[in-house]
Amino acid sequence: MRIINIVLLFILEKTVIIHNGTLLSKFNSLFVLAFIVSPLGLIDTVRGWFVANSDYVYFVALAVVIDFILGVIVHAGYKRDFSAKKGIIGLTVKFGLVFAVGTLMEGFQAILDSDGIVVNSITVIFRIMVFLYPTLSALYNAAIITKGKFPPMSLLIKMERFNKNLDLSEFKEKPNNEDEL
Repeated sequence: MRIINIVLLFILEKTVIIHNGTLLSKFNSLFVLAFIVSPLGLIDTVRGWFVANSDYVYFVALAVVIDFILGVIVHAGYKRDFSAKKGIIGLTVKFGLVFAVGTLMEGFQAILDSDGIVVNSITVIFRIMVFLYPTLSALYNAAIITKGKFPPMSLLIKMERFNKNLDLSEFKEKPNNEDEL
């Protein structure tokens, strides 16, 4: 209760200065109050984004978790080089990178006109890239577990190529050379 009183007194003091103080003290008090309140607006904005994009966030996070589980199976059961410390570090790094790169990529949509086809296309490509980072790793772990049977290596190779060049034609059927003869 004492902390609440201190905060309220501080806000009241800054408000009185904004009303009665010199121009410099008004500016200073306004800046201090804005600096204190601004994280609340940021938190609300981030929460709103998470709600609006919950499917995207859910599946990217799920991909990281599945990759971690499959990675533990591969490193403990197949490669026999499992280390809990390396596993936790790897999980933390992967979540951190997905969060950091995903946030930076989403910044394009926030900065540019979000209704344009170019921005929407860039957003989709960036989201696919962010999703593919943990997903490709999980799929490679699954391929190790199944000795290359599932998922098919040809799919993994196409996904890897797309991840390198962002060319969607990697997923189109290519004509057989025999049909052209």
